[in-house]
Amino acid sequence: MVFDTTRYFRKLKAFRDGIKNYHDFLLFVFGLRKEDVIIHTLWGDKISLRYESDFINSHNFKLLKALVFLHILEKVGIASRKGDNFFIKKDGIMIEIKQPERYDLFLEALFYLHQKIFFERLEGDVLIVIFEDLLFRVNLSLYPSSLYSFYDVFFERHYACIEYTGKTVFDVGCGVGDSIIFFIKNGAEKVLGFDINEAFIQEAYNNVKLNGFEKRVKIFAREVGLDDIRNREEHIVLKLDCEGCEFSVFLTFFGHNGI
Repeated sequence: MVFDTTRYFRKLKAFRDGIKNYHDFLLFVFGLRKEDVIIHTLWGDKISLRYESDFINSHNFKLLKALVFLHILEKVGIASRKGDNFFIKKDGIMIEIKQPERYDLFLEALFYLHQKIFFERLEGDVLIVIFEDLLFRVNLSLYPSSLYSFYDVFFERHYACIEYTGKTVFDVGCGVGDSIIFFIKNGAEKVLGFDINEAFIQEAYNNVKLNGFEKRVKIFAREVGLDDIRNREEHIVLKLDCEGCEFSVFLTFFGHNGI
């Protein structure tokens, strides 16, 4: 696995721009201070971080991250704060950010993307964004961090390492469909998407339909199976993002009858 130092230090720089006691924060993050710490944001908030192995996924760390990116987005004229109420306004669309810790990845992605995407419309809790000729749904009640997934796929471009033209892609762990759209956009003949999260599958279908790719995509709310790959003659690309299912998928593809 290659460690992406550029990406990592970009995140650290964001924290530097949003908190007062950055030195204390660095000591805590790098494990040089093995005790709880109180971080002061530039807005005057005090966030207590508990020293524990998985602190990055803790409620308070996510809250700190959200406040940091809200503060940065305020500087570029997108975010505003009134007491404990937070708002995003872009392209004439206003979004109230309730429970900001749920939006930490959404806000980070918005900081990276705010000059590259357009807020097209808001349908209830669903934000429709435009990038080039593509439309993408961000379900703010279900999965606001899907904007970060979109950023990860289309701008970090981790899947741009091979040629997809004319191939069939098995997208195992397709989530809300951002990777499906990427593969079709980059020339895949067909994409078969699999995910065990039915809510994500519905969002993936909605994103595919929104872009008119239904004829080239099939989506399944289940694990990939041997019957899905048996007797296929086309060139297949296997993409895995399924958090622990990799071994069983490899066994399915390569462990039966020499497949």
